[in-house]
Amino acid sequence: MRKYLSIALIFCFHLFYAQNDNLLTSTSKDGKYSIKNMKNWNVVFQSNDNEIYISVPLKNLEGIPAKISLTKEENLPKDFNLEMLTTRNTLLITKFLKAETSDIGSSTFNGQTAQWVTYTYEINETAFKGLSYFFMHNNVAYQITIASPEIDFSSMEILYRQVAESVVVK
Repeated sequence: MRKYLSIALIFCFHLFYAQNDNLLTSTSKDGKYSIKNMKNWNVVFQSNDNEIYISVPLKNLEGIPAKISLTKEENLPKDFNLEMLTTRNTLLITKFLKAETSDIGSSTFNGQTAQWVTYTYEINETAFKGLSYFFMHNNVAYQITIASPEIDFSSMEILYRQVAESVVVK
């Protein structure tokens, strides 16, 4: 009974945050990137500002945090496009994580057309769910990846999508 109460409380806690519109905006030192996040999340812009990592302190019962990252890839062929990026990176995700894709779609945020994929995979017998967005800006490829234990994902998905779709690249 106590275990179910704990799970219910965690679910309610996650729903509260998922519906919270009070997100802060963090911006890189050079002003090229910004992303919305909760105030207790640790947002780190790498020294070269090519990558953003967010550590989400909400942890499941096993103590595993969610992770959010933005990476970029430059020096691409001029004809490289969003379809090519999505196909290539989805294949890499399924190959290296031995992941199974569960949903594919597209969206537009901050003037960017993006494609996204959700997928599931296991690490050390723990089931994870990932959500990756792919978009292009000035012939640079970007990938936003959110991964968390699968047990937490559905209660946090609205917030994860809000954060991912808040990314601004200048």
